[in-house]
This record gives sequence, C-alpha cells and structure tokens, in this order.
Amino acid sequence: MQQVAVPFDREEMLERLGGDTELLTDVLVVFLEECPRMMQEIRAAVDQGDPTSVRRTAHSIKGALLNISAAPAAAEADQLEQLGADERLAETAVVLDQLQSEIDRLEPVLAAQTVAS
Repeated sequence: MQQVAVPFDREEMLERLGGDTELLTDVLVVFLEECPRMMQEIRAAVDQGDPTSVRRTAHSIKGALLNISAAPAAAEADQLEQLGADERLAETAVVLDQLQSEIDRLEPVLAAQTVAS
C-alpha cells in the first residue's frame, strides 16, 4: 500500500519562520488568497500553448509552494516547469490536473491552520 504524502509540513515551515506562529498564519492567508490567481495563470499559459509562460508561472507557483513547505504540490509544479522548459506542452494537461488535485488537498489543510493558530 502506497503512503500518501502529507500536503503541508507545518513544523518545517514554522522552523523556517523562527517559531513565529503569527507570521506562519499571515503567510498561509496570503498564499490562500493568491493561489486561485496563480492557478488561473498557469491554466492560461497551458491553454495558450506558451512554453515560456508555462515555465515561468510554474516556477512562481513552485516557489510559493516551497515557501509554505507544501512539497507534494511543489513537485507537480516542478514537473510543469520542466515541461515548459523542454517545450513538451502535450504532457502539461495531465500534470496540471495533478497539481490541481494537490492544491485541492492542500487548501483545506492550510485553511484549518489559519483558524487553529
């Protein structure tokens, strides 16, 4: 049986923030506000068939996900970035769906953290 990776490593993020739970909450709130826009941008880049935009927007999303210690979603964004860099756009739809699935799994976990903090 395959283990499912935890979508968000709170302890890792908190350590990076020097234990500041208020800052953790603030960063997560900003991410939750910005995430829909970032996903719209990557979808538009994929729909337009623009490999440079796919690479650039996927890189931005990956950075935001790594900042909040969301490794599984960041791995999907990294795949999209590589596909854009390699101009392999025919493969992006599947990876974009996988990224969206990870985001869908991540958002309620982050929302719960902003209430709990």
